[in-house]
Amino acid sequence: MLLEAVLFIAAPQPDAEPPLQLEPLIEGVAIFSKRKRRRTVGSAHSVSEKTLQRQGNDDIHRALAAVPGVYVREEEGYGLRPNIGLRGASSDRSAKVTLMEDGILLAPAPYSAPAAYYFPLTGRLIGIEVFKGPASIQFGPQTIGGAINLLSRQVPQKKPQLILRSAVGSHGLAKGHLVVGGSSGHFGTLLEALHLRADGHQRIDGAGFAGFSKNEALLRGLWRSTSKRTAPHRIELKLGYADEVSSASYLGLTPADFAADPHRRYAASALDRMAWTRVQAVLDHRMRWAGGHLRSALYRNDFDRNWRKVSSFRDGPELGDLVRSGNERGGDGVFLGLLRGEEDSASDAMAIIIGGNARRYVSQGLQSRGEHLLRSAWGEHRIQFGLRLHHDEIHRDHRGEGYQMIAGTLRRDPLAAQASTLNDAWTRALALHALDE
Repeated sequence: MLLEAVLFIAAPQPDAEPPLQLEPLIEGVAIFSKRKRRRTVGSAHSVSEKTLQRQGNDDIHRALAAVPGVYVREEEGYGLRPNIGLRGASSDRSAKVTLMEDGILLAPAPYSAPAAYYFPLTGRLIGIEVFKGPASIQFGPQTIGGAINLLSRQVPQKKPQLILRSAVGSHGLAKGHLVVGGSSGHFGTLLEALHLRADGHQRIDGAGFAGFSKNEALLRGLWRSTSKRTAPHRIELKLGYADEVSSASYLGLTPADFAADPHRRYAASALDRMAWTRVQAVLDHRMRWAGGHLRSALYRNDFDRNWRKVSSFRDGPELGDLVRSGNERGGDGVFLGLLRGEEDSASDAMAIIIGGNARRYVSQGLQSRGEHLLRSAWGEHRIQFGLRLHHDEIHRDHRGEGYQMIAGTLRRDPLAAQASTLNDAWTRALALHALDE
């Protein structure tokens, strides 16, 4: 059980702004408007839809390159599993950054296991907001580095919308994007689907798939009351599905092999695969009144993944030490030959263990954020408040299977798979914040 409570009071700078006015209820899901961002205590930056479209990036690392204070570490060159750090915090799997989509936590298990093995396709985003320092306190759970809020496309309010995009590029890159939606009377819908694939820039000894394929689909349906009502309401249901299959490996190359061909991958990594699926559902309610507005959301995300990759030999040298040294003499040379597919496994002890790191995540909760403008004899106060009741969990089932290297091909050996990690973790958290300006 984790309890968080933050009370944050900010005093306006003298002569910095005219008298307070209520922030409008933003039809989208941007957390800060342009005017509010100028008053932020700390730092807030945004990347607009026009900028994202002009850049045409499918890699979130490159989309964030122009934002100061953001540090990224490349991994496979496509941004499939981003490594983002803010204000010097570790960038490893973006675990020290609060990641949100439309104001909802998006990491598979933001409290129990915050590593971001899932990230939305950048091609479907219409904006990015980055908060650093005190500006990120109200979002949690990571309040040291900062927070990133990704903005997705909303149901069109005025004109129907139809978008069809396609692109091709080097290394087998292909992309398709469909958006169709519109509103009529009190109702509106939006369907968005995006596919991205590439063959990758690496080459596996003996051939083999070294690329990835990724899909996302999003369906929105909304109902809104007439704007003439004293307290208009808006209810939206958002359903999402995403999946990925990618040939991702940590095996690496010896220094000599890397110098000869940095895009090479050893035959032992031919079966390395990351495969995951994600399903999301968000029920969103918004209302406003003369002095303020309130947004509440009930959300759930289910994420299942299995990352199979070379982890060790059944009875042999440690992989990292072997590859780093690049020692070609004696037994080390034989085991390097096994990784390259140049030697055959002569016994069960020389089997290559491929670990299946299966994990299942659940993230769900209820959150509300509101704002009210209070005028009194003591002046004007803009009061913001928020609450999040959240539960997440992770189930780990890691098992290693033995494979014999025979004539440059991996073949499953008859020995049973061995469990290496079996555990569960869960967190329940209540987070509160209030701000008086």
